Amino acid sequence: MQIGVPEAASIEPYEPHKGQKPIAIWASSIGQGGVVQNAGMTWISNVGRILDREVLNLGFSGNCQMQPEVAALLVELKPEVFVVDCLPNMDAPLVEQRAPPLLKQLRAGLGPEVPILVLEGHTYSNAWVLPSVQAGQQAKRAAQKAAFDAAAKVDKNLHYLTGDGKLASLGEAAHDATSGIGVHPTNTAHLHIAQYVAAGIKPLLGGCR
Repeated sequence: MQIGVPEAASIEPYEPHKGQKPIAIWASSIGQGGVVQNAGMTWISNVGRILDREVLNLGFSGNCQMQPEVAALLVELKPEVFVVDCLPNMDAPLVEQRAPPLLKQLRAGLGPEVPILVLEGHTYSNAWVLPSVQAGQQAKRAAQKAAFDAAAKVDKNLHYLTGDGKLASLGEAAHDATSGIGVHPTNTAHLHIAQYVAAGIKPLLGGCR
């Protein structure tokens, strides 16, 4: 078999993001892609397309728990923006224990110039009918926000996005958007989450500040 090309043609590597640092997103199975049809439909993949940037999907199914050992490895990636979305795999006592030292560890490892964006998990579709689920989400959000508020007093490059905004653009349909055991968003919901998070990341990128 032969392939014919014009004599003057050339082949070059496709490097659309050459010279740019990636966006790193530390997330749970939701970010990893639980119940979406393929990896390209996760909210993290969608953020990359919306912002036209390389995004590293660091989604760990069931094991995204602000572990200092994992954080020590992730800061070595030296991203332009570091996003933390760990709440879905944690409870309030664990957040209280790990969030304050984590924010200090990330800042020490990333340096003062790298924005850190802390996310809350979205509201689960079964929270309205299961008081324990709703209370658990509220408690760990409060614990994380308290850690953030304390750290933000001395860290001005620390940013926060609330969980309710992730699916707010779906309106009433948000109640049906997390059909995967009441937790995992489906394809369309992932896109809405991506639009919300991308809007939070965009002002933090070097060319947008």
